Amino acid sequence: MRAKAFVAIAVALAALGCGARKASAPRADGGGTDPPLTGRWTYDVSATLTVKPAAPGLMQLLPPTTRLSLTLDADKREIIVGGGGFGDVVAVTTSDGATFRATRPFGVWTNAMDGARIFTYDTFELRPAAGSLAGHAEGTTQVSIGDVVSAVPFSAELAGGPDVTAPFLVTNGLSAANNVFLPFEVHTSEPLPVTSRARLVAGDGASIDLPPRVVPGDLPATWVFESGPVVLPPSESYTVTVDGLVDFAGNSGAAGAPLRLTGSSTPPLVPEDGFESPTGAMLAGVVAGGDLAPLSGTRSFYLGDAKAPGASTNHAGQVLFVRLAVNPGDKVLRFAYRTVSPQAALGFNISISLGSVGKSIGGVSGVSLLAPAAPTTWSTGEMVYLGAVQTMEVPLPADAAAEAVVMLLTNVDPAAPRSVGLLVDDLRLE
Repeated sequence: MRAKAFVAIAVALAALGCGARKASAPRADGGGTDPPLTGRWTYDVSATLTVKPAAPGLMQLLPPTTRLSLTLDADKREIIVGGGGFGDVVAVTTSDGATFRATRPFGVWTNAMDGARIFTYDTFELRPAAGSLAGHAEGTTQVSIGDVVSAVPFSAELAGGPDVTAPFLVTNGLSAANNVFLPFEVHTSEPLPVTSRARLVAGDGASIDLPPRVVPGDLPATWVFESGPVVLPPSESYTVTVDGLVDFAGNSGAAGAPLRLTGSSTPPLVPEDGFESPTGAMLAGVVAGGDLAPLSGTRSFYLGDAKAPGASTNHAGQVLFVRLAVNPGDKVLRFAYRTVSPQAALGFNISISLGSVGKSIGGVSGVSLLAPAAPTTWSTGEMVYLGAVQTMEVPLPADAAAEAVVMLLTNVDPAAPRSVGLLVDDLRLE
C-alpha cells in the first residue's frame, strides 16, 4: 500500500514539473526562458523594415525604421498600438503566455520625411518581457512613384523597451480649422487613456471642448480629440490646449506647449437691411447697379465663382459668410434670390449652414435653386438668363443663442464650362 502511494505521489509531481516547463518560453532577448507575462506593459517599439520581395529602389522609398507605441494587457489578451496620430485596439492570442499574436490586421501612421504614411500590419507577433520586447510583423504600405501609387509589402523586425516617450499633439496634415461648420479633430502621437482632455481656443478667447473619441475595449483608449457637430468659434488663428496628456506608461505631455493652427476669417456682424449698409472688403460680392441690378434697394450680394456671368466686373464671391443677431422668436433664415445663368434651365447648386458658436449646426447641402428664367442682353453684348425672384427658408437650430453664424457656399462643378451665379438679397432671421 505504501509503495502504491509513493508511486502516485511521484507521478503527480512529475506532471506538475512538466506543466511548469511547458509554461516557460524563450526570453525576448533570446537568452534562456521567462515565465508567462502577466499584467499590463507599455513599450516604445522600433520596427526595422525590409521590402519583400526586395526590388531595386523600393527600399529607398521607405524609412529604414518606423516607431510605434504598444501597450499589452497580458491578462485580458489585448494590445493598444499606435503612432503618428492613429492606432487600434486589437485582441491577441497566446498558447504559452509568452508569445502573443494579433487576431486581425491593423494600421499605424508614421510621420516620415515625405509626409504621413500608414503601415498596415497583416500579421503581428510579439515576445514581450518585463524590460524588453522582440517580435516580427508582415504588412503593406503605399508609395508614390510619379502619378502611380503602389502597395509595397514589407517585413518588420520589432525591438522595444519601456515607454519613456512623452505624448504630444500632431495634426496629420490638418493645419487649419478653416470652416467653422466642419468637424475639427486633432490627433495624439500615441494612444492615451480616455481621461485626457483638449480644447480649441480662438484668438478672442472663445473656446469649445474637444472630447476624446473613445475606442472601446477592456482598456479604452483614444488618439483623437474632436469637436463634434457644433459650430466652431470663427477666428483667424487657434490654439489647442490640453489637460492631462498622460500615456499608459505615465509619461506626461507638455501642457504648456499648445498646438497653434491657422483658421478662417471672422465674419462681420451685419444688419438685416439687405446689404445696404457699408460692409467693407469682407463682403466683396456686394453689387450696386449696372447690368447686374440689385433685387431690391441699391445693393445685393452676388454669389458665384469666377466663371459666373458678370463675375469679372461684379466681383462674385464663392461664399457669403456673416453673423446675424438672433432675436426672440426667430425660427428661420430667409433670403430672396435670383439665378443668373449663361443658358436656360440651369440651376445654382448651394449649401447653407447656420448656427451659434458651440451649438448645433443647421442647414441644407447640395440644393439646386432653379426658377423660370428669361433671356436678356447686357450692355457688353453677353446673353444671360435671369431667373424669377424666389424666396428661400432654412430652419434655425432650436438652440441658437444671441448670434448665428451663416454661410452660403457655392458648390462649383469644375467640369462646367460656365457657372451659374446667384443674386442674394434681404438676408434675415425671422
